[in-house]
Amino acid sequence: MYERIFQRVVFPVLDRLNQTEISKVLAYLGETESYSATDLRDLQDRKLRALLSWTQDHSDFYRDFWATAGKERRASSDYPELDGLPVVTKEDLREAADHFPLPAYKGKVLEIRTSGSTGTPTQFLRSHEQESWFWATRMRIWQWAGYELGEPYLALNLNKRKKLSKQLQDLLFRCTYLSYNAENLDSRGVMDALRRSRAIHINAFGSTLHLLARYMRDNDIENPGVRVLTTTGDNLSQEHREDIESAFGVPVVDYYGAGGEGTHLASQCTRADRYHLHVENSVVEILRDGRPAKPGEVGAVVFTQLDNRAMPLVRYDLGDLATMGDGEPCPCGRAHPTIRAINGRACDVILTPRGGALLPQFFFIGPFKMLDNLRGYQVVQEELDRLVVKLVADAGCDKEASEKAIREYISEAAEGSLKIGFEWVDEIPLAGLGKPRPVVSKISTSGQQESSEVGS
Repeated sequence: MYERIFQRVVFPVLDRLNQTEISKVLAYLGETESYSATDLRDLQDRKLRALLSWTQDHSDFYRDFWATAGKERRASSDYPELDGLPVVTKEDLREAADHFPLPAYKGKVLEIRTSGSTGTPTQFLRSHEQESWFWATRMRIWQWAGYELGEPYLALNLNKRKKLSKQLQDLLFRCTYLSYNAENLDSRGVMDALRRSRAIHINAFGSTLHLLARYMRDNDIENPGVRVLTTTGDNLSQEHREDIESAFGVPVVDYYGAGGEGTHLASQCTRADRYHLHVENSVVEILRDGRPAKPGEVGAVVFTQLDNRAMPLVRYDLGDLATMGDGEPCPCGRAHPTIRAINGRACDVILTPRGGALLPQFFFIGPFKMLDNLRGYQVVQEELDRLVVKLVADAGCDKEASEKAIREYISEAAEGSLKIGFEWVDEIPLAGLGKPRPVVSKISTSGQQESSEVGS
């Protein structure tokens, strides 16, 4: 009953109060979900041409950047309109902050400040149209996972709800919002909240749900009624997915985007074997060596936002890596193009002297999962040919045997090209937003050493 009232009455009222059009955009996304691949590409191309025309006409920064950027900043593209345009970075936008919002944009502008993984503050400006697309796309993702708007759900996040308007919004959305310290998740409190609220959906970091799943397993606690699990914000490893699904008995649906920039780029369906691109609101490119990545290749995630006239993001390098898909349609029936996997932050991939790259979720989960009595770990690439493995021991840990097993596993994967050292520590430092960062590289993707500090 409340679900119908929420969707027909409460949701439109919230839109008017917030000066958004989330319900309208969500209804439109319901229509485009049945589009063919050709129709989706036509829609995307039309919006891309309109965005580039607006940007060319109204942005001094982009006109100058497009005209003067060097060859090393440019890349080819499968989109003719983007072919040869330079890739813009967060640093470029930070230096050009006084150019935004574009004076020609007359709508409401939201200011979002984010520290990012490096801890360096950056301000992003979001038009009210993009804000509507951001939230509508998230709700579509949740619906794909099996959630119906208006059903009770639980959100786990690091940030506390301080504004009264947000607390009222949670009440109307039937959201139980819990903030926590990333180092000490109150799993018992979370389980109590799930029972009280009768939440059928949990939205959280994958690492957070993994901690909750371990608590359930260790204390023989059954699923209190949750039937939808969505994760975002950090890399969901296969080990964590298996533990979560074993504890709850329901599939995990992971989604990916840029919260500060205000875009949900891709999400899994319940098959969970690929990520669908939400092409109605963005153009996502996977670039490798200045060209589009081939199927199965890992490349940099670069995207263009299609509905933000306040601060256009055109070929923006998100700093992440992803694996290009094979172009085959998903058996779920949706025609949205897909990518195979989200590989994580570029600085979280280990490079080898032989030119290879070791992806953390594939190469570093194995040995740590097999070893007993290890409470935590972090692999740090200090130099191109040298790793330091930081370990946190639990009672009964055989340190010598652990080091031997880890060294053998990594040496085999890297073909003996890496020197491996060990440090036994009391705790592992957390990254900028309190997220765990099990693999850290001080080497850039070009093989040059970077100056960022571990745990920043």
